[in-house]
Amino acid sequence: EGNTEKYTQNMVPEGQIVDSDKERRREELEVNAEARKNKVTNFLTNHACICIAIMIFIIGISLFLTSLVIEINKYNDRAYFVWDDKRSRRHDALQVAIEDVREAEVGENELPLRTERRDLWSVYLLYYRGGNPIITPQSLQTIRKVETIMEDNKYYNNLCWAKSNTDVSCRPALTFSTWFDENPSQQEINTKLTQVAQDEETFVKNKIFFDKQYSAENTVPKWARSGFRVALPIDDGEKR
Repeated sequence: EGNTEKYTQNMVPEGQIVDSDKERRREELEVNAEARKNKVTNFLTNHACICIAIMIFIIGISLFLTSLVIEINKYNDRAYFVWDDKRSRRHDALQVAIEDVREAEVGENELPLRTERRDLWSVYLLYYRGGNPIITPQSLQTIRKVETIMEDNKYYNNLCWAKSNTDVSCRPALTFSTWFDENPSQQEINTKLTQVAQDEETFVKNKIFFDKQYSAENTVPKWARSGFRVALPIDDGEKR
């Protein structure tokens, strides 16, 4: 009985034991958190060069992946893209500024009519037959009719790029239809397309007319186009 009484007197209240355990665990967590923080800090301090290299690598990879998603359109005579509104307005503003400077230097009234070509204002007609070869004897006749309608249009003749400073008649349209006789066979068409594609110099000059797949290995284009170039200044009673 005496031992029991002595043991009971030395016992710590139950609630106090629980509070002590919580306090000890809290202190351990704080110590561990501080240790982890110090570990990261020490690593960054001792390996600064490695950390900087990793950051540069991550930034480089990010820029590379971004370039794959966001394509910056550069001028390409075979690219059929539509510029967004912001880029179009900025480009138009630049062209107006260039035109103002040029007129100030030369003198507006001294500029020959329609001698300053404007490629981005030109008209290009695209031809497509649902993925089938675009140039056949029948489609060639249709393309020629469309080109004739365009060249005979009186409004186009007031805008077209003039032949010279003294001859204001329109320069010929950019077209491939003149490569062929009046009624060529499909074999003659295919032969001509192959000749153009396989001669490097001729191909470079004429690739603008066809899709990007047209090449020495693939001589059957699926897309084609004709171009009608315009120029400034025009004459509608006064030069401007």
